[in-house]
Amino acid sequence: MSLRRSISAHRSAAGVGGAVLLAALTVSGSAAAPALHADAAKTAVAAAPAALPSITKPRVTIASTASLVSAGSVFHLDIGYTCTAKSSTSINLEGHQNLNDGFVANGYGFSRVAPVCDGKTHAMRVTVVPMGERGFTTGPAFVIADVSSCTADGKTCLGGSLERTLTVR
Repeated sequence: MSLRRSISAHRSAAGVGGAVLLAALTVSGSAAAPALHADAAKTAVAAAPAALPSITKPRVTIASTASLVSAGSVFHLDIGYTCTAKSSTSINLEGHQNLNDGFVANGYGFSRVAPVCDGKTHAMRVTVVPMGERGFTTGPAFVIADVSSCTADGKTCLGGSLERTLTVR
């Protein structure tokens, strides 16, 4: 590649904001071109974005039974979860139960303490509280668990959910 073509190619790359492309053209040019544009190559390498923080999709499991408490209005549910180390994670549950008299009890629960995120599986008990006129009773209930994890900078988030029919005892 002649010096004139090399300069023209570099101007085109710089005109479209291609600092990394500029460095690639400098390296692939003639033997004289890299010596003329060594600073451009250093700048392009320094301007390359840092690697994104790594995060994996969080996982959640739901026990097959829940414990009815508080005079038959709320239930405790044991769950298991796994999330990437140094991530910020939240766990939310919703429960629905047909009361067989035309009413459906609906309720919600969430992790009241920050989940431990270290890549290992941990257990947590979540209380599902009814929202409405009626509470939960013994019998089958449908539960949805949602888990969301974000990197420490909050720029990358992944989530997962699990649905299960369980028995409230």
